[in-house]
Amino acid sequence: MQFVTAWRTVPFALLALTLAACSSTGASVTVDDAGYKALGTGDYTTSQNEFQPKQAQNPHDPYLELDLAVAYQQLGRLDLAESLNRGAMVDGKDVKPEYTTFPRDAGKTIAEIACENIGIAHHTEGCEPVAVNPPVQPPAVKNYVVFFDFNKASVTPESQKIVDEAVKEAKDAGIGKIQITGYTDTVGSDSYNNALSVKRADAVRSALLNAGLSGANIATDGKGFHDLLIPTGPGVREPQNRRAVIDLGGTETVTAR
Repeated sequence: MQFVTAWRTVPFALLALTLAACSSTGASVTVDDAGYKALGTGDYTTSQNEFQPKQAQNPHDPYLELDLAVAYQQLGRLDLAESLNRGAMVDGKDVKPEYTTFPRDAGKTIAEIACENIGIAHHTEGCEPVAVNPPVQPPAVKNYVVFFDFNKASVTPESQKIVDEAVKEAKDAGIGKIQITGYTDTVGSDSYNNALSVKRADAVRSALLNAGLSGANIATDGKGFHDLLIPTGPGVREPQNRRAVIDLGGTETVTAR
């Protein structure tokens, strides 16, 4: 029997996602697949790695398209997720699961569910933009990401290049109210990582100051291992989670010393 299981999570842009699976013999995706299990545990990188080759070999399988789209979406790769969801809208137009987790999806085809997921990602009603009094968006904030070695809070020579780019952008655009937020991977205790993330943010602030920016509008904060860039389980050394994000925004001018 074919069925669709819905999974609700909110790590990226408050996205609600539907996972597709099939339990019958020889099915494209089963509930016992490593990729499908990884989706359930939040290990989206493993899920992506499991589903990518399968989907490449079966590019028009709507279940694989929808499941891989979930992994991409949760990893912030929204362009790839939307492409797969739109593929599922074509390939899954006549595929109607016998079971859905959410009653509201009962009787819908995979195509309809994929369209719903696109709409949720874009905060629209359905899979096409809704042009009804769109909200006025604030000016775009440009981000720079500085990465750190394991258990370190020092800015490496390679990371200094990113800092220098941020300094140039701030000077050229007269940008102010810079926010620096530090993060860690999931190795160690919550309290230790919170302190380490603050040290990383402070280290980047010092690097900005040393590069010639006024510190009047440079604020720092630390999130520890919360808000992971790459979702992992506890005790995982993930280099991309060891970072500090420099957010450039606001209207007050940052000056050179």
